[in-house]
Amino acid sequence: MNGSPVFDLTPGRRQLFLDDHGISEIEHLARTMHPPDKKGAVIRPTLERGETSLQTRNAPAWDPEAAVYKLWMITSTRFPGVAGTTYAESEDGLHWRKPALRQKALNGSLENNYVTLDPALEWPENAILNVVYDPADRDPARRFKGLAQCFVREPIVSPDGIRWRKLPRGHVRRGNLW
Repeated sequence: MNGSPVFDLTPGRRQLFLDDHGISEIEHLARTMHPPDKKGAVIRPTLERGETSLQTRNAPAWDPEAAVYKLWMITSTRFPGVAGTTYAESEDGLHWRKPALRQKALNGSLENNYVTLDPALEWPENAILNVVYDPADRDPARRFKGLAQCFVREPIVSPDGIRWRKLPRGHVRRGNLW
């Protein structure tokens, strides 16, 4: 493993090996790719909250500090004109929870997983898109990066992927993930 970080496996838990990272020795084994089993959606709209559909514009991001995958979705509702970005998290990428973030009222309740820059914004200005995790940024308040709004695309940053702020104009550094 020549200086590679420690590679931990949990006994009894399946592990997907796509390359030789973390493998020090292979003996009497053959690499085999098995076709995936279709499982269906792992995250579904919460119908009781009025959600009708979910779509994502980014891949889940692994947050090593929180030890969870984080995912932001564009969520439509049955309420006219009400849509926005919702958030979910998972330890394993299969079982997701939608924590109450208390950032945006939906049908009179803050008990939902909507995430927003400003609770006064409505769709499409309240969208948060294209989120990535940047472990190389020296400023921990800028570890998560994304774009606000569907049409204007303003750069935004967050320490945790939940509390967001816009960057001042001209504040995007060269070499960042923008």
